[in-house]
Amino acid sequence: MSRAQKTVRGIAWAVAANLGARGVGLIGTLLLARYLDPADYGEVMAASVVASTAQSFSNLGLGQYLLVKPQADDRVIFHVTFYSAILCGGALLIGLALGPTIGPIFRVTQIMRYLPLLSVVALLDRISSVPERLLYRDLRFKLVSLNNAFGDFAYTAVSLALVTRTGGMSIVWGNVARSSLRAAVIFKVNGRRGWLDPVPIRRDITRQIFGFGLRLALGNWAGFLARRWDNMLTSRYFGPAVMGAYNYAYNLANVPALQVGEQIGDVLLPSFGHLEGQKKRNAFLRSTRMLALLDFPLAVGLGAIAPTLVIVVFNAQWHTVGPMLVILSSLSLAYPLGYTAGCYLQAAERPMLLSYLEIGKALLLFGGIILLGRLGPLWVCVAVAAAYSLHALASLWMVQLADGVPFVESIGGLCPPLAACGPLVLAVLAVRFGLHRRDPLGLTFEVLAGIAGYVAGAFLFARPLTREFLELAHRFLRRDPRPDDGPNPTPAEPGS
Repeated sequence: MSRAQKTVRGIAWAVAANLGARGVGLIGTLLLARYLDPADYGEVMAASVVASTAQSFSNLGLGQYLLVKPQADDRVIFHVTFYSAILCGGALLIGLALGPTIGPIFRVTQIMRYLPLLSVVALLDRISSVPERLLYRDLRFKLVSLNNAFGDFAYTAVSLALVTRTGGMSIVWGNVARSSLRAAVIFKVNGRRGWLDPVPIRRDITRQIFGFGLRLALGNWAGFLARRWDNMLTSRYFGPAVMGAYNYAYNLANVPALQVGEQIGDVLLPSFGHLEGQKKRNAFLRSTRMLALLDFPLAVGLGAIAPTLVIVVFNAQWHTVGPMLVILSSLSLAYPLGYTAGCYLQAAERPMLLSYLEIGKALLLFGGIILLGRLGPLWVCVAVAAAYSLHALASLWMVQLADGVPFVESIGGLCPPLAACGPLVLAVLAVRFGLHRRDPLGLTFEVLAGIAGYVAGAFLFARPLTREFLELAHRFLRRDPRPDDGPNPTPAEPGS
């Protein structure tokens, strides 16, 4: 099988497996809201932010090194394992020590009830991330996707089983189940060889991996702060209950981005690393267009059905999620584009450009929240959506500066899928105001109308791209052996 076919099939498996798992996870998450108080949920999320902050700030870009440098030998891999575990463990201990101080500052007084076990989960995730990246490096996307999917199933099952008895702690135990299952499978598949077989720590290898990783670290930190610490500022301004509602809206809005956009990006990063020159540039343009075709209708559709969805699914104490979700659904338009562009910049070995982009996004986001957030929670959502949209545009422009991928061509390829979402919105609104139903049946009709509207819009406004996607899907299902990256690729198959 050619590398291009492995990439396409990897994307298909990643998206399909994660959509299935997240579909179940989404239903479980919505059911959890019926048993959880927003303030309790906010407390758990605050503890998760502290634990994941320690995990993220100790990363230093070492994991990305294994994807961008697929030729790294076993000695280098063990060095990454060793430093990842040591740095993460130390950072988590600092987080545990600071937890009692952080809680009162951000009005989350129960944070230490959840933080210790979540710190253990974060350490397990960090250790298992090294062998997982080896699977990505070897293009074993199907295995990783299925493993992640089963982990999400475990989270949903455990958290729902325990929520009536343990409240917010059920989310913690669900995380324990998910991380434990994923780690067990990854450790079993990889064994000890390479990543866990000890070798003497060498200065030259240490300098090599940190020389690469430290250039990414600042951007990684800024990106993490932009993703998670908006929750803490929301809690400080409005308390944990509003933060819990905001976090629910944010997570729902991010479902298309994380389960389509980010999965595609995770597959493309190692694949970009195997391509050179014009083939890599063509692959980026083609992948962003396909990404828009898949992701844009999910993001726009989620925003369109949000008012009905929240009334149907949530009880009254969670109804503030609705208007937040309408605004934040734009995240799933912008975030995947910035993420894919970031993967391209990593593969092009331009990590400092990626760092500048992430720092700029964090400054825009926190500056916007500080300036607008005091006006109310909805203005926090506006600030976040604006920051991510500007970051996506800047990322595409930076790819042009770094490797000559035309910005105008990148933007132009996104316009047809975006235009195709117009009939989707009109169809949803027509059904809502025509039926005047805010119940499960009305929600079902809105979803079906949105699907029909987008299919019509795709063939009306994005016909060539839609046909290309259907051809790729048909070939995937037929397991067509024709190569995409042979010695003489056709113009329609430029090595992507």
